[in-house]
Amino acid sequence: TMNTVEVRQMLNDKDENGEFKIPFIVVCDAFQSEMVSYADLVLPDTTYLERHDVMSMLDRPISEFDGPVDSVRIPVVP
Repeated sequence: TMNTVEVRQMLNDKDENGEFKIPFIVVCDAFQSEMVSYADLVLPDTTYLERHDVMSMLDRPISEFDGPVDSVRIPVVP
């Protein structure tokens, strides 16, 4: 989990007026993670089955479709 004790404390901290110290939290996730309960706004993300994606080895940068790649993902379409 990424919500260590310190992170949870930071997300719940309030100032002297009772307002949260972090006034607005936006979460972008494909699943309902533990951060969603802290979010004011949740934006949907895609999974690997829903997007075009180019994957590369860690020893070279991400490349375009017309260059050398290790794998190209194409979304699953019904």
